[in-house]
Amino acid sequence: MSKIGDYQLKQQLKDLIAGRTVKAALFHTFNFSPRFFENYIMPLLVPSQRFLNNEIANHIVWRNLYKEQHVPPITVYFDQDAKDVAGGPMLDYDFKAVRMPTVGKYKGNFHPKHSFILVENENRVEELLIIVGSNNITQNGWCENIECIAQIVLNQQRYYPISLCSSFQEFIRNTASHFGGNILSAAEEKVIKSLNRINAKNQNAPVFYDSMQGSFMDFLEQNIFEKDHIRTIEIQSPYFSNDAALVDQLIAKGIKVHIQAPLRDGLMQIEQEVFEMYSNKGVVWYYPDNTSRNSHRKIYRLHGQGKMYTIIGSVNFTNPAWRGYSEKAKQIFNIESALLFEQKVEKPIYLLEKILKPEHFRFMEPVKTEEANFERNEVPEIYFEIDWTLKRLTWNNKSKAKCILQLPGDIEQELFSKGFIDFTQQQHGEAMLDALARNSLLTVVEQREKEEVKHLYYMTQIGFGQRPSHFFITPSDMIDAWDLLGKDSEVLREWFENTFERLTDLMQDESGKIIEGEVAKKSLLNDMARQFYGLSKLEENLFDDKKLKQSEKQKQKHFQSIVYYLTHDNVDTLLNYIRGIQKLHQEGGIMHSYYWLLLQIVKLRFYENNNLKKFSKQCGGEDGYKAIKKMTDQRITMINELSDKVESSFEVDKKLLQWTIKNLQFGNGVY
Repeated sequence: MSKIGDYQLKQQLKDLIAGRTVKAALFHTFNFSPRFFENYIMPLLVPSQRFLNNEIANHIVWRNLYKEQHVPPITVYFDQDAKDVAGGPMLDYDFKAVRMPTVGKYKGNFHPKHSFILVENENRVEELLIIVGSNNITQNGWCENIECIAQIVLNQQRYYPISLCSSFQEFIRNTASHFGGNILSAAEEKVIKSLNRINAKNQNAPVFYDSMQGSFMDFLEQNIFEKDHIRTIEIQSPYFSNDAALVDQLIAKGIKVHIQAPLRDGLMQIEQEVFEMYSNKGVVWYYPDNTSRNSHRKIYRLHGQGKMYTIIGSVNFTNPAWRGYSEKAKQIFNIESALLFEQKVEKPIYLLEKILKPEHFRFMEPVKTEEANFERNEVPEIYFEIDWTLKRLTWNNKSKAKCILQLPGDIEQELFSKGFIDFTQQQHGEAMLDALARNSLLTVVEQREKEEVKHLYYMTQIGFGQRPSHFFITPSDMIDAWDLLGKDSEVLREWFENTFERLTDLMQDESGKIIEGEVAKKSLLNDMARQFYGLSKLEENLFDDKKLKQSEKQKQKHFQSIVYYLTHDNVDTLLNYIRGIQKLHQEGGIMHSYYWLLLQIVKLRFYENNNLKKFSKQCGGEDGYKAIKKMTDQRITMINELSDKVESSFEVDKKLLQWTIKNLQFGNGVY
């Protein structure tokens, strides 16, 4: 089994990945903090990328990684009632908010904690890294609590029984079936497929438990009690049931029960009545090994006849945690998981060492955390999806409750069974989209008979590349980036890192917030020739006929580059270039005629370029062409509106404008 020791979990996972390519990542957790996940854990999944100590700059780096298709498929399952409500997901990955069944006014927890990381070595041999433990995807779970994990590495050189691999596969499939809409994500499919390739020979392997197999007590019976006489069980758990039912079951088997006392900073984190009830039943309490930090470990160690059994996972010493899954439950249950390790020992190896002295302790009422509180408001079953390309928010309300969606700008929308909001038809649609991009947490007010209850939801994202970006660089800086096109990707990556590290430092105050309008400015008047050169360089790169002679895989990748530069919202794309010159024009940084000319160049040489249809069809297929045409038509409409507005602000011979447009349309790319 894995050694129980002191590790920083982030470093542990980093060492396991060891710079290799991550092919897929699947996580299960109770509490989920998107901001922590995206800034602390996700960077580990792209080990070749150097991330910066700056959240804003890293979001830009992520957009570039998505463009280059360097981000593996990622899926996260979490309990709907235990998500962080400070903000929704900002990056592009699959998430499944699990709705546990309600019994009366109570419900159990979706509580397993797993990390399945599929990596590929240089010789293309895959390894599946598996972490099972007690840690949630939160700051506390990865950085502050005392947690315990077990790690397994499955590969072609180290074999485990088919039963272990089958158990993992069954859990992933059952979770998707019961809580994931019965649809496997790309990450789940890759992990399941990798488990098919693991050979089965070594019998000294752990046994995997999850609540969908049955109760935890049945698991102990089948794997321990039926084949060994257990003298003592040691328990480390932060939460306990308010009755002694579990203690009674263990003592009835003649097992001595030793439990680590939930003692922290001189206070006993358990009700005095429960503590004394357990003591009167014969439980022996032990001092924890650390009383200054929160212990969130869930460990069971059972001592038998020359054998020791250690169970590491998410199972607290509570009735719902031990109960097991039921289709038609009359009592609440959790979904839990754990790994059982069996070892031969000459003498017992105890986890708990110092018996608690009979002294006067101060007891406190435990804080009602989500993990220990099973009385909850039922959340209406509503699913939201935002399509950044179509600028549309759709919903599917499966509840019978009357619910009102509150949107930015004091807009309220009653949520009938199914519907959508088209932001292109809203008076302030762009501002509303921009606000949702800044904070993608949706507020829904449920109108009950005697009260109104507020609920918060995350949105599934489509067309992440078109999600509004809140960071831009000057047009001159974009020219620097386009000038590097065609060179080694590492050169462009280094430019990205250095530029964003410099600019984001300039743009943020001491608290890290963006200072509106603070961008290092360069005058376009001083580098007109460079503007024409940079646009020509971008056009040459996107519509180079040599790209059509590449392999199908390379052509598909090039098509994604065309989509990126023409339709995505990122610092080095044409949309941000248009915003940049528009801002300079509004501030008087460039003349009307020069601004109009640049708009025409962007429209005619990119969005209306005759090569666009040819390259899109040959590199992206007919469907690819249809998709990009819809998006480029939107950009053309936007540019026409800007052009018409600026034309009305200066006097010029219309024939001269038409002559200019004609030359741009039929020129050879030299402006």
